[in-house]
Amino acid sequence: MAMSGESSSLIELGVVGAPFGVRGWVKLRSFTDPPDRLLQHRSLQLRVGGSWVPYKVEASGRSGGQLTAKLKGVNDRDQAGILRGAQIG
Repeated sequence: MAMSGESSSLIELGVVGAPFGVRGWVKLRSFTDPPDRLLQHRSLQLRVGGSWVPYKVEASGRSGGQLTAKLKGVNDRDQAGILRGAQIG
């Protein structure tokens, strides 16, 4: 398997949406079928600033039909907002 830094080895699984709440949670837009399959991954690679960065999923769920996740190291709304629009690989 190729290293995580090589974009050719990653499949785009979704996109990070808007922050959810004030504790660092984010909404996720899943491209998987069924959409909940995205939440089976306990770690995700996010394309942030042109680089793939690994994030561990601390918790996940649903709110109003949307997938939500708490990523390790993302602890407030401002940090979550920086990830908005990041590709999920």
